[in-house]
Amino acid sequence: MTQNWIIYLFESAVILMFFWSVYWLFLRSETFFKLNRLYLQLTLVLSLIIPVLDWFIDIKTADVTNVYLLNTIVITAQKAEVGALGVVERFQWIPVILLTGSIITLGIFGWGIFKIIALVKNSQTLRQHKYLFVLNHKFVRPFSFLNYIFLTPEIYHGLDNSHIIKHEQEHVKQKHSLDLLFSGIVGAIQWFNPFVWLYKESFREIHEYLADEAVLKQGEDPARYKKSLFDEATGVAPGVYSFFNLSFTKRRFKMMSRIKSPRSNALKLLVILPVVTLMVFVFACSEDQEKEVIIKQSKDEVKSDSVYMHVDQQPQYAGGMSALFQDVQNEIQFPDIVKQAGAQGKVFVSFVVGKDGDVRNVEVAKITDLEGNSAQFEKDVEEALIETSVNAVQKLNKWTPGKNEGKTVSVKFNIPIAFKLN
Repeated sequence: MTQNWIIYLFESAVILMFFWSVYWLFLRSETFFKLNRLYLQLTLVLSLIIPVLDWFIDIKTADVTNVYLLNTIVITAQKAEVGALGVVERFQWIPVILLTGSIITLGIFGWGIFKIIALVKNSQTLRQHKYLFVLNHKFVRPFSFLNYIFLTPEIYHGLDNSHIIKHEQEHVKQKHSLDLLFSGIVGAIQWFNPFVWLYKESFREIHEYLADEAVLKQGEDPARYKKSLFDEATGVAPGVYSFFNLSFTKRRFKMMSRIKSPRSNALKLLVILPVVTLMVFVFACSEDQEKEVIIKQSKDEVKSDSVYMHVDQQPQYAGGMSALFQDVQNEIQFPDIVKQAGAQGKVFVSFVVGKDGDVRNVEVAKITDLEGNSAQFEKDVEEALIETSVNAVQKLNKWTPGKNEGKTVSVKFNIPIAFKLN
């Protein structure tokens, strides 16, 4: 389960990177702000969904993509060794690091929400229709969160501050805080991914543009409005909305003055279609495209029970994965006929760890990267690689069985063994 989660996070992060790059390259400078906001919302959701589509789509292929894939063992003509990424124990800290980062980030996020709740409790609150105005002299500048608008009493009661109140009302009316909450939660999960934070900043920009546009449409004088932005662009309300954010002011001025983008430019949004298709193909429907020799897979079923591809608790090898790799390499000798043919290749051996912890159903699923100097030995080379690899895996020690929903189950694995001349 941990391995699947790490793969999911990585794939989701890559997808998010592609989607944000499309936004930055094609859409960021356009003035159809509602469509841009919709793009950000939709692609943020898609980045979470696409990596798990393969869990629900049954793709029938001869490749072994739906088994637990172990790290590659490299066997050279001189000696056997575990590949640079072969010792799983080196990466046992990855889940711990990811979880720790998520807890810290989520804690910071939650602390920001708690501070807002405290502000509401310790301030004067006035309701006007669907808006709740929170008044306090300590507020540095106006901001909003959900249906709360935070102002100083001077701004609320002032006669010349209607544009400020209208701006914050637009944030509430258009539910901008929900975007920030959602991106904040995703950020807690993918705290290591800089593109999550770029998404959040992009949301902030779009929200400000939308609020500015709505206020100006209500008849506010643009010059007066811009002057107000410039005069009040100080201070920050951490983790929530801020009307006067200095870092946005210059870009907001440009957007207010920019000629509206022609409707034809909205066709740029169609670029999302090939991008989504590509992401689905790569991460949900991917098949091995490299030249390979497919070995007929055994059609024998495990008669006593079902074989699981994804389980809550993976089987554990006695001594850990480093011991497994060591045991395999100890049993493998680089075949002489393969060496004589100047050949090398990668053998994918699949096997099942049964409910009793025994290894069975050992078979070669495929051979890839097969190359050599003598084509006449190709069949003999394949047979030698298959025999050597299968024999080594068959001699593995007993495992602690895997579990799914609290029950002991049989689990299928795939281990790549790369035979290299040097």
